[in-house]
Amino acid sequence: MTQPVALLLTLLTEGLVVVALVRAARWRPPTLARWITAAACASLLTHPVAWWANGALPLPLWPRALLIEAAVVLAEAGLYRALAPTDLRRAFAAAALANGASFGLGVLLTI
Repeated sequence: MTQPVALLLTLLTEGLVVVALVRAARWRPPTLARWITAAACASLLTHPVAWWANGALPLPLWPRALLIEAAVVLAEAGLYRALAPTDLRRAFAAAALANGASFGLGVLLTI
């Protein structure tokens, strides 16, 4: 899979997960548009770095993936908190669920 295709899948997957989470949990404020914007910005900022790190870190697959995904979730939680804006608990939940879904989809598409 190429990086542009992976980024597009990440944007779609994480955006859908965040929309579903915000609607299911009835998180207001901020507006749904702010959540979608935060999700897109977070992915656009972290995905290229994660893609690069995946090729640059000299670690076995699963430790490398765990390290990268943990860093991405922490960074994106901070971005959600700033851009949505929301509390840390909601920001972390959104980042963890969205990234878990996109990572899982990526694994399924590459096996």
